[in-house]
Amino acid sequence: MDKLYRGVFWIKDAVNLDAIVVKEECDDKGMFLGAIDNRRLSKAGNNFNHEAVWKTLSKKITEGRPYNYYPRGRVEIRSGRAVIFANANIACNRLISWCADEFNLTKENGIKSISLKADGSLHYLCYMDK
Repeated sequence: MDKLYRGVFWIKDAVNLDAIVVKEECDDKGMFLGAIDNRRLSKAGNNFNHEAVWKTLSKKITEGRPYNYYPRGRVEIRSGRAVIFANANIACNRLISWCADEFNLTKENGIKSISLKADGSLHYLCYMDK
């Protein structure tokens, strides 16, 4: 059994699914395992914050762009159910498969279902929405 993860991602190239991924090991209930960089978490401390995570990455990785430039998303896990929240421009079946592989969202890891929620809100806007 591979490790199960939850985290955030930015898709730099939607055709090739070239991405920046920050993930942490968790259990099938979504609880983080091991030490985690608290500078990357939301105020509630139970979720990643894209902007905070971006600030911890090197400019070599971010290419000097703001955190909300690339279309982005997150993988959350609750009670064996994985939910992918993503910018509507990248929300497709291919993204589900990519996330399943990248975050090890498998039955062997206790994942019962994977769903995708396309988020067109201001929170997930990127350069493609302008």
